[in-house]
Amino acid sequence: MRVKINGVLTERELEIIIGCGADEVGIFIGQQYASPFFILPSTAARLVKMLPPGICPVMDTHITDHHELLSLMERSGIYTVQLHCWKQDEVLKLRERLPHYAKILLNLFPASPNFNHEDITLCNQIADGISVDCFNYEPGNNSGSYGFPDWEAATGISGSLNAPWWLNGGLCAENVGNAIQKTGPFGVEADILLRQDGILNAEQCRKFVTMAKNNGSN
Repeated sequence: MRVKINGVLTERELEIIIGCGADEVGIFIGQQYASPFFILPSTAARLVKMLPPGICPVMDTHITDHHELLSLMERSGIYTVQLHCWKQDEVLKLRERLPHYAKILLNLFPASPNFNHEDITLCNQIADGISVDCFNYEPGNNSGSYGFPDWEAATGISGSLNAPWWLNGGLCAENVGNAIQKTGPFGVEADILLRQDGILNAEQCRKFVTMAKNNGSN
């Protein structure tokens, strides 16, 4: 089970993520919609240099233009990019210009009223991995979120996903085991619920990673 912790803001938070045993860290750059997690590309580059071998940095972004994405990747030194917003033609142009080791992950929002099932087919054709968010609506949707994690939305599409997929949205140490058992993802990712008063909590991170790695068993 791959475990990704999102939204690192400081060197201290990165140390927490490294110490808890996460496999991936989500670093948010390229903001277009409201979010508490975005940092500058220069800050991202400094954090990436702190990462030990074995922990993969992932650039989470709202940007869709392939020229801007390439610039952000070069400035940050992150060559796995997770697109929370995406357009097929821009993803294909990005793919053509990326080095062979770079990876593209695409977000799906099956709990959103705007969800288009044709996006599953597109993801299967052009993505190296897929993040299935069963809590939030797509960025820019003013209605915000579904209100609670809808694992049924993930199980409803998981059989149609050809690429490895991560379960995302509304996950924490208390529910990740149940979510994994119900949906069977390749990996899981979490962010806001691992924080207390806006600060990443080391104990919550450790518990989340442990429960995820053990598929919910202590």
